[in-house]
Amino acid sequence: MANLVDIPGLAGLWERTRGDARIRIAQIDGPVRLDHECFEGANIEVAEPYWHDGTEPDPDAVHHGTFVASQLVGQPEGPVPGVAPGATLLSVPIPVKEAVKDWVVLTRTVELAHEWGPHVLHCAACYPSADGRSARLFQRAVER
Repeated sequence: MANLVDIPGLAGLWERTRGDARIRIAQIDGPVRLDHECFEGANIEVAEPYWHDGTEPDPDAVHHGTFVASQLVGQPEGPVPGVAPGATLLSVPIPVKEAVKDWVVLTRTVELAHEWGPHVLHCAACYPSADGRSARLFQRAVER
């Protein structure tokens, strides 16, 4: 995996800022393992979608959600520095197996993230639509 400091322009940006807690990044992905050492001191909030049924999340979803969050807000002193460690992250966990079966779940998740007022929305979900109708529901939520 490439080191973030190899991204052209990132080192110069980090000289000016490491992010600001007023900037909100919503991450729709697997749950984030908040106890990971790279998040010590990070500004992370977790949404609690009312439609989750309380079942244990898939370990691969937790791994992916934690990885993506580390790339966004991992702390500079930790093992994984993120692109914007000073920003605030809202983790909106999505039950991956549910979302594969139901576009409405994914759409509701985007709408929940939108209520938080993010400046950036990162959505790791990617689903095909056989008829395009379900995708239009999701598209409207994203456009909003």
